[in-house]
Amino acid sequence: MNMILCFLSVILTLLMGSQFITHKIKADSSLRWSHAKGQIQSSTVNWESNKGRDFYEPKVTYTFDYKGNLCGGNTLCFPAPSHINEEEANSIKTKFPAGASVTVYFDPQSPVNSCLEPGDNKGLSYELYWTLGWAAVALLSPFFGKKGS
Repeated sequence: MNMILCFLSVILTLLMGSQFITHKIKADSSLRWSHAKGQIQSSTVNWESNKGRDFYEPKVTYTFDYKGNLCGGNTLCFPAPSHINEEEANSIKTKFPAGASVTVYFDPQSPVNSCLEPGDNKGLSYELYWTLGWAAVALLSPFFGKKGS
C-alpha cells in the first residue's frame, strides 16, 4: 500500500511540478512582453458545484490592436484563477467590466499569447505548495505504517 501511495505521489508531484514550471516561465516572460491598449469584450463568472462545494471561475475576454490586426485573448494571468470563492471571482469581474479600456500584455512573436496581469500571482504560489506537498508525501510514504523492531 505504501508503494502505491509513493507512486501516486510521485506522479502528482511531476504533474503539478510541470504545471508550476510552465506557468512560472509564462509569468516571468509576460513581464518582458510588449503592451497595447485593449478593450474588455465580456466579463462573467462561471459557477460550478461539486460535492456540496461551490466554485467560481472568472471569464474575461478582451481585444487589442497589434500592427493593424485585431487580436483577442481571455487570459487574466498565469495561472488563470479558477475554483475560487464567489467574492474573489466577482471582484475580478468588477475590476474588468465589459467595455473598459485596459492594457494588454502580449508576446510580440506570438500575439495569441497575451494577458491582462503580467508576472506572478498567488495561484502560482498555490501550485508550488501543492507540488512540494506531494513531493513530501512521496518521500515520506515509504515510512508510513512502518513498525519499530
